[in-house]
Amino acid sequence: MVTLFGSRMARPDGPSESRARSVATARHGCGPEEVSAAVSLAALAAIFGVLSPVRAQQIVQLKPGETMPSFEVASIREDLSGSYHSSISDNGDSYRIENVSLREVIMSAWGARTKSQVLGGPDQLMGERIDINARISEDDMARVKKLPPTDSRRQQYLMLQALLADRFHLKVHIESREMPVFALVLAKAGPKLHASAPAPAATDPQADKPKPHGDGIWMRNNSKHAELNGYRSTIDALASVLSDRPDTEGRFVINKTGLSGNYDYSLQWAPEYLSARVVNSSTSLADTGPSGPSLFTALEDQLGLKLESEKAPVEVLVIDHVEPPSAN
Repeated sequence: MVTLFGSRMARPDGPSESRARSVATARHGCGPEEVSAAVSLAALAAIFGVLSPVRAQQIVQLKPGETMPSFEVASIREDLSGSYHSSISDNGDSYRIENVSLREVIMSAWGARTKSQVLGGPDQLMGERIDINARISEDDMARVKKLPPTDSRRQQYLMLQALLADRFHLKVHIESREMPVFALVLAKAGPKLHASAPAPAATDPQADKPKPHGDGIWMRNNSKHAELNGYRSTIDALASVLSDRPDTEGRFVINKTGLSGNYDYSLQWAPEYLSARVVNSSTSLADTGPSGPSLFTALEDQLGLKLESEKAPVEVLVIDHVEPPSAN
């Protein structure tokens, strides 16, 4: 099973939160105290492409002359689990969404990276958590399998867009708006990153050996600190994962480091939103409080990178019309 756009994402009011958002290979721990994730680099590239130093990534939309693909069959239900965990997964010809808000489903369908890119819609409806089960027809699946990975993934986004338009009567338009963002840049002392060793060739005996971790970005949050480990990871992928986090004020993060290639790195910090929860609780801060530097300090000290506040044009999705879903 391949997990899309992030898996088991804790709700903001839950005890932990992971905002790693990808189209493939995201795994999160199930316990309320800890969430871990692996983010596929190929998946992040498929969603976001290569980030421009001036303009944020483009929203996924139908091209002129292109036919809108659709799922063969789909069911939509309100999620009543009350769980903190959410997932969006792709298992061959089936597509499953569990306990995800309508706003986040729309984000996923158009490739938006932050909630601030989806504007409008009734708050109550947009916040409702839903389950979706959908299946791709055999003919469409055969066609999609022949496409390059980026194009095949894009077909799934468009299928989800078609489903939302059909069942929620969703109508949207795309605008470019100047918004506060964070630019990920090099710190004065320069980067502190280790270039990844080249991946072994398929004919290399080392290629078949089990690895302790997958390539990509793995995240872990608990009651005291957050940890992010990149293995053969791009800086574009890092910027993607840092977007829409409470630590970055939910902003879009744009890679302006000028760094290309893959890197191995580790980043540890004390998320500010965890600090606030502990301070407001009855538990002693000395006993359970977050430990470590802020994300901003950790980026500079540990990776030689900085987040700088600025404004940039960002493509946003404006909700013109949306209704509760029609019956299955």
